[in-house]
Amino acid sequence: MEGMTMFKISIKRVLIWFAFLGCIVAAFSSLGHLPIEGIYNAKVAAAMSTMDVTLFKTSIFLFFILIGLGLFLELDYFKIKSKIPLLGSKKTLPHIGGWIVIVIVATLLMYAPMHFASDNYKNAIKQYNQEELRKARK
Repeated sequence: MEGMTMFKISIKRVLIWFAFLGCIVAAFSSLGHLPIEGIYNAKVAAAMSTMDVTLFKTSIFLFFILIGLGLFLELDYFKIKSKIPLLGSKKTLPHIGGWIVIVIVATLLMYAPMHFASDNYKNAIKQYNQEELRKARK
């Protein structure tokens, strides 16, 4: 029975590990083939240059990697978590605040590469968004 105490497994850590591995898989699979027509439509896909596709994939990759980094910090393997003020707190509210910061930073950095997208792509996305908004209002 003493050997069992050596491997203390908590449900929380197992869930964090699965979420971390899911983020890593999602990040690296986003670098592969993405069906742009399935995400937007054929007009947007036709307006995308190779650079636009690369920037699109990079933005998705950044989002999942940053969320995965937050989850890895949560696992605290290198004892870094205690040095980060919001994540290292034992109280719930500052801890939630730390995760809000991580999600906001990941979302902002996700949109940063798209700033450098071509004008054709930006116009196609704008037109697509307006069409979808019109459909939603009907």
